[in-house]
Amino acid sequence: MLEKLAFEMEFNKTEKWLISGKSDQSEVLEMKSGLLLDINRKIQELDDESKKLLNQYNDLHNELLPLVDNIEQVGIDFDIDKLRKNGKLLLDNSKSENNRYRIEKSLEKLLNSLEGSKLKTKLNLIGGVTHRITTASYNIQGLPNEIKACIIPSQYKRVFTIDFSAFEPSVAAYMSDDKALIAYLKSDDGLYERLLKDLNLSSDYRNAVKVCFIGSFLFGGNYRNFKLNEEVPEREWHNLIKKFSDYMLLKNQVITSKKLIMPYGIENDVSHLNDKKVMGQYVQNVSSYIFKHVLNKVYIKQCINESFRIMLPIHDAIMIECDTEEVAQSVANLMEETANSLFEDSFAEVTIEEIGGRDNE
Repeated sequence: MLEKLAFEMEFNKTEKWLISGKSDQSEVLEMKSGLLLDINRKIQELDDESKKLLNQYNDLHNELLPLVDNIEQVGIDFDIDKLRKNGKLLLDNSKSENNRYRIEKSLEKLLNSLEGSKLKTKLNLIGGVTHRITTASYNIQGLPNEIKACIIPSQYKRVFTIDFSAFEPSVAAYMSDDKALIAYLKSDDGLYERLLKDLNLSSDYRNAVKVCFIGSFLFGGNYRNFKLNEEVPEREWHNLIKKFSDYMLLKNQVITSKKLIMPYGIENDVSHLNDKKVMGQYVQNVSSYIFKHVLNKVYIKQCINESFRIMLPIHDAIMIECDTEEVAQSVANLMEETANSLFEDSFAEVTIEEIGGRDNE
């Protein structure tokens, strides 16, 4: 695990296969051994503080392994009768043939993924170069609320999802110490609502602004590839994001140098990456670092408190089961406190949504 955390972003496809794959061929084992020796040499050449930070991050992953085992063993239960009923209602109320087709395919995939009434989940704590936690089963995050309402807890009565608001922009603000971006995140309206006001757009465009802000501004995608360009001229958009000059400075420096300085003591050379991919991987990698610290704190509280259970980490959210909203709120408070402690500021915020449970409509 330590080797993947340290240098996977620098690996080519062959090296990734050597580290992750399984083979008994002597030639493969010899190449893998040579690669591991080279990586360990690089790790040993780190200064003491960098080694300490990397080892702490490796330890965090090991501390999360019992949680992964529990989540995989228990799985996610669905009320099958309710699932079929709510699925039919969704199909009957679909607004178009295209919408109906997407719902139908999504439900079909979910039903085919179930073992009886249970969705088995396989978690990967280091999901590719971004190190995000990934699932090798059905993606619950994209389910409609009517389908999420069919999820049944295993120990408690209610199911909640606690999700960070504007998590990647918050991480970007932390990375660049961009005071303008931090001010937008701290505003009473919230980041995307402030951006809507600046652009004189209604709330109907919130998702378009969110997708464009992350995909075009934070990650460096072409503005013209996002739907917002149909409503907002490119010049107007670029005039707006000029406010966030410190992040733009960081982005330019990183794209020029192709050096990613990670909070866990590693500097990755990503000179092999296309310019447009660099910041996306950088922000998502640091986001993973923040989120795993948050998840671990919540897991520690679960072990001590035993008033809730983590059902699944989903992207930047944590699905839990518990009996009361007060318990869910205490988890939400811990998530905010942990992220803000790492940010050394107070601009991380979460939302709580009840999505399922026993006798929940």
